Amino acid sequence: MTGNDAIRQSGGPVWVTWLGVVAIFLGVLFAAHEGTELMRQVVLENATPVDLELPAAACPEDELEEEGLSIAECEQMVENIRSYVVSMPTWFTNAQAWLSWVGTLLAIGSLVCGVALANFRFWAAKIGAVVFTWLTVVDAGHFIVVQQAGPILRAIHLPVTVLWFSIHFTLAIVFHLASRQQPEQVPVDAGPVPYERFEVVVHWFLAVAVFFLFVSSWWMLSLPLPSEDFRYRELPFQLHKNIGIMIAVLMIAMAVIRVRRHQALAVIADETAWMRKLRICGHVSLYVLIFAVCFTGYMSSSYSGWSTTWWWFIDLPNWSQENDALNQLYSDLHLWTCWALLIAMATHIGAALAHALRNDGIVYRILRW
Repeated sequence: MTGNDAIRQSGGPVWVTWLGVVAIFLGVLFAAHEGTELMRQVVLENATPVDLELPAAACPEDELEEEGLSIAECEQMVENIRSYVVSMPTWFTNAQAWLSWVGTLLAIGSLVCGVALANFRFWAAKIGAVVFTWLTVVDAGHFIVVQQAGPILRAIHLPVTVLWFSIHFTLAIVFHLASRQQPEQVPVDAGPVPYERFEVVVHWFLAVAVFFLFVSSWWMLSLPLPSEDFRYRELPFQLHKNIGIMIAVLMIAMAVIRVRRHQALAVIADETAWMRKLRICGHVSLYVLIFAVCFTGYMSSSYSGWSTTWWWFIDLPNWSQENDALNQLYSDLHLWTCWALLIAMATHIGAALAHALRNDGIVYRILRW
């Protein structure tokens, strides 16, 4: 541990540190939200005919069975697209897309500020106040754009836009108050072995990526079933698979690093035997479930007849010819492992909050910079 690591700023009130934790969580969620909105606008712009004339829905029986849809639901998916695009002014897509680009970058910035603030870097409060002020401006921009669109788009977008505006406006004020605190320099014990910066960056990238995949998948599965006329799912599904593969690669790197450093097995002060076992099991379950989700998703895609292209440059091999039974099997496994992962992540977040309340230095390891 260096001299800088042996001293940290912690003279402000406890709520300032908790403010950083809140900023982290909301930054992850808003980045997933804005990234999904950006993808929505890109997909609708590129896959919708210029004349807005959409043909009748294609509802193959095997596709309906695979996704658990009725014919009425399949047809409604097309109607949802039609109602969205007919309520959309010509300038709407570009305006929403640019706002979403900016919103995504600012959301990542708010996550970084949250990590820095929870890591006792009080300068982050001043930057965070600016970031959340601009996020409020982005929300106001979304509100103005949607307000000028048709009634269908207003009904879809305005409630969540007002919610995020209220959250970001409140955080801008609170971060401004936090920036006025005067921290003191106090020595601290070394505590648990901190993670390397590569691990910290990968951890938070994975958090944003996983939440983005959850949020965007719920939207992309509401798009019309694929056919020659309906190509709405091509970009979202390829992007979904590419991010999933990248997550698997990064998880392998993280696993190798942590096994070599024996971090998961390290003894933590005041930790009982059952708490240590629970901590290790929790981390192992996260790794196993993330790998399981990525593996089952790739296998389902391999047997679906749809190819996977690594970032649109390299065609990845399928395991065999199209096989509906195996595609359905791995699709079901993918769904159930996704729900299991969501539960494991909720437990992981709850455990992190518990460690933060105990102030035992565990959370600090993944917030250090």
